[in-house]
Parts: sequence; C-alpha cells; structure tokens
Amino acid sequence: MKNDIEKVADGDLSFNVSLDKRDDFKNISGGCNRMIGSFRDKFSVLKVKMHDMNGILEGIEHVKDKQALTQKTQLLIDALERLEKEV
Repeated sequence: MKNDIEKVADGDLSFNVSLDKRDDFKNISGGCNRMIGSFRDKFSVLKVKMHDMNGILEGIEHVKDKQALTQKTQLLIDALERLEKEV
C-alpha cells in the first residue's frame, strides 16, 4: 500500500491502490481509490478547460478589431471564472 500511495503522491493516477485480502486496511484502500478516481475526474475536466482556453487564446492572437478582441478577452475571462468555480 505504501508504494501505491507514493506513486499517487508522485502524480501517477493510472492505477488503484491494492491490498492483500488479509490486510486490515481494506477500507482505506477503497477510500484511496475513490480519492484517486476523483483526482482523475478533476484532471480530465481541467484538461478540457485548458484546451478550450488555448483555443480562445489562439483566436485572440489573430484579432485586429478592437471590439472582437474585447469579446474574445471576455470569453477567456468567463472561462477562467468557470474553471475557478469548478476547481
């Protein structure tokens, strides 16, 4: 279990914590696995949001019209505010 938790602490969320069937900490492994699953879900959401924001930023780079730039900037601000609420 210690090795599994160290892997998670190092950022590896690709697996679940496993314990021997005789281990008294079986309930702890279930809690750890729920926590890891929650981290996976949150990182997936963050990844999508970052992709969306990158698209907005790329759009801003090519805007020469001040009104369009203001609109694109507001889209980015809105996306950042939504991300802040979700995290």
